[in-house]
Amino acid sequence: MSTRTLTDSICSLSWIDKRTGLREQDGAGPPSIIHGYQVTREDDALPFRFLNLLEATILVDESRSPRIVSSNWTSASKIYQNPSYGKINSEAFPTKQSILPSPDRVVFRQTVGARTVSPEVIAQTVGAGGGIVTGVPFADKIARKVAHEFFGFPPIWTTLQLTLFADGRSEGVVLCHSLFPSMNFYARPRGSANAPLVSSRYSLVGPPYDALQHLDEWQSRGWGPPQNKSGPCEGNPWGLKKTDLTVRPVDPGRRTV
Repeated sequence: MSTRTLTDSICSLSWIDKRTGLREQDGAGPPSIIHGYQVTREDDALPFRFLNLLEATILVDESRSPRIVSSNWTSASKIYQNPSYGKINSEAFPTKQSILPSPDRVVFRQTVGARTVSPEVIAQTVGAGGGIVTGVPFADKIARKVAHEFFGFPPIWTTLQLTLFADGRSEGVVLCHSLFPSMNFYARPRGSANAPLVSSRYSLVGPPYDALQHLDEWQSRGWGPPQNKSGPCEGNPWGLKKTDLTVRPVDPGRRTV
């Protein structure tokens, strides 16, 4: 039996431009070329808020029709997050994945996203201390709710699509993404499919998405169901409204990096 495996990957890096003036930012953004060993690190080795790595594989049997025997995700295909402001973990949302097979190709789609909870966690910590001093019950929850109302941010997210063909070709694209922050999209050079992730090189595809002018719009319109299926998009894939997260517990865990 004449079989071969095709594995390839694409990735997007979502980052906050220093021109926003926000406390949490990633300078001038990621470089135009990044290395595979960097993309799965979550220690600020690369400047990003989160990284969407879509990696998938198909098995092709040249003696059969259709030729594509099986398809699957690799274990590396997921979200990678740098710590948020104050070294506080951001909150990741459930990954959405779909596989659309056809006789000569398989289309993989992956949506990942997260949001910073630094304002809520910091307020919760301060509120808890204030409650001990003043004797106010549930001061931490009250502080968290107030912080979320005034400073809570919507999810940031991207949806990527990778098509693997039976003849060995692959095509990658960003389908849609949140209005904010800025975003770079990367793919591996032609002919590098099946190369191990750790030794891969990813090159920037097209100009980065500049989200600077969309910050205020995203803060007000980044909530609720998504409003379109391509390009910068209002809302979010999970349909989360701001009130959905008002009383949601937040993890005050911090990372040491």
